[in-house]
Amino acid sequence: MRATLSSDGVWKPWNKILGMNDHKSNLLWQGAAYPLQGYTITPTKKLSECRNGWVLIFSDYDYGVGSNNFHWVQHRVHKGFLENHSMSGYYFVMQRAMSGLSTAITGKAMDFYDNKIVGGEYNDSDENGSRDVCLRYIYEW
Repeated sequence: MRATLSSDGVWKPWNKILGMNDHKSNLLWQGAAYPLQGYTITPTKKLSECRNGWVLIFSDYDYGVGSNNFHWVQHRVHKGFLENHSMSGYYFVMQRAMSGLSTAITGKAMDFYDNKIVGGEYNDSDENGSRDVCLRYIYEW
């Protein structure tokens, strides 16, 4: 970890000066959502206001039971990409299961806006395995 002299004259790690280790204040949304087509998630901070963007954290989900605290997957959404491209139809591919012989993957489709995320089609499909994964947290990064 690199150290930097802060404005108060004390040497501190750079991430402490930027507040990037304060996980509670960097948490912008939490829940358990597929998200279904048309379902809207509104983080507490716009993408353009974040230092770099949003981190989406997914976990395992058992249909009809709920979310589980394992099989975590993280994806980053960089704010610079939104400035230069439409974020409609953004796809995430993620692992949903693994054994000694195979790995199962699935995907999620979402539309991104500066102030919200809207779920895409087939995010709760049994056929493509997307029911096995849900969005749990959004953090600033």
